Amino acid sequence: MKINVKKAGKNIIKAYATVAVIANTIALNVSASALPEGMPDNVDTSSYDAIVSIVFWAAGIIIASASMVPGFHAMSEGKANEDKRGFNSGLTAVIVGAVCSISCVAVRYIFF
Repeated sequence: MKINVKKAGKNIIKAYATVAVIANTIALNVSASALPEGMPDNVDTSSYDAIVSIVFWAAGIIIASASMVPGFHAMSEGKANEDKRGFNSGLTAVIVGAVCSISCVAVRYIFF
């Protein structure tokens, strides 16, 4: 059985983009529900804030590594094979991964 590498690579990039969108949606929902305006004055939320901070950093790192490493790989293969479509798909994966991971960290700093 022969595997079409180009289609598999595109499907992997689509899957990573889907995971990135889901992770950002979850992160936004968590950050919106953790706003301090809805908390009473006598509730200590320092441990919750630490956990949310760790989750946001971990999500940003996971999203970056899950999308940018295959993206760099696709870029290098596209450049070596002189395939502009392969290079551009890898570049797109790297840009999307960077934007998603930066937005995950930015949400943490904006809302907390």
